[in-house]
Amino acid sequence: MDQVGDRNKISWVLSYIQGGVAEIWKDNILDEIAKGTSVVQIVEQLYAKIRQEFGEFDEESRKVDGLRVLEQGEKTIDVSQTLFSHISTNSSTIPTVSIPA
Repeated sequence: MDQVGDRNKISWVLSYIQGGVAEIWKDNILDEIAKGTSVVQIVEQLYAKIRQEFGEFDEESRKVDGLRVLEQGEKTIDVSQTLFSHISTNSSTIPTVSIPA
């Protein structure tokens, strides 16, 4: 086991956890690591703790993000509409889409 590599990976993942309850949780994990009392030794254990605390990664958010970056560009309206329908299928969020003039 490459402890330095794992510590770097854990630090990198934790650096993306920011704001609200998640940041408080991250600070607690960092305190545990600094004290040597953390069960997190490898990045896979960190992923397990994140899933345990916050649940699985949110597929709904991924769909909404996909809709936010959808652009018509050179595509026909039919192709754009098909892409929109494909991304938004099974999405409970109805996004507001603004089309530039």
